[in-house]
Amino acid sequence: MLNVVACTAAVALGAIILRAVGRPPALSPAPDGRSQPWSRRAGAIGSVITARLTGPIRARRRQRALELAWPGVADELAAGLRTGASLPQALATVAATRTDDASLTLRRLLGPVERGQALAEGGGRWAERAVSVDEQLLAEAVQLAAWAGRPEPVLFDAVADAGRERQALAGELRAQTAQARASAAVMAVLPVGFTALTAMTNAGAAHFLLTTTGGWACIVTGLTLEVLGGVWMRTAIRRAAR
Repeated sequence: MLNVVACTAAVALGAIILRAVGRPPALSPAPDGRSQPWSRRAGAIGSVITARLTGPIRARRRQRALELAWPGVADELAAGLRTGASLPQALATVAATRTDDASLTLRRLLGPVERGQALAEGGGRWAERAVSVDEQLLAEAVQLAAWAGRPEPVLFDAVADAGRERQALAGELRAQTAQARASAAVMAVLPVGFTALTAMTNAGAAHFLLTTTGGWACIVTGLTLEVLGGVWMRTAIRRAAR
């Protein structure tokens, strides 16, 4: 939700600036001697802002995909062990067949093992750096299986079942709080959108916001309250989802 507020605020501020300064025909000369149009410079600035704001969103989506992958990894390890493969062989097979970030994590585990490190020690270090509950549970299962010397497929079946049950519960909680999250996002976006609309349709408002101390104080205060409100609403929703 904070990303929605940030994106909306950036777009709104850009619209206010464009409305206040108008549309000059050209800016500084380009390297070839020709002037660079305002639209090209504005587009470049917008691209940078968009990349900065959407980067965290892509990172969270990638992390979410990795968290969802671990039950499937546990299933594949159990299937490999049932074919008679050793635990290192099953791990190597899963790492070679998968194309997601889970494969990179398994390769990071197997690299030191191939150079002589004990698999149980590697599993313990993996569990220490795990970033999700399901990843930590799988790492501890690998450590336990390597320490026991007789990896049982049923151990990884249990890890996969526990992960799927946890993910199903998390999905149910997200569904139950979807309306609250949508309402919070609308409440966060409306003030920024209304300010941008007012500035675009009223040159006096845009001039006040960008050329006076009181206007900039209003912008800073409003954005600060927006962020604080977004943090408060997100915290309340997360507490209700527990």
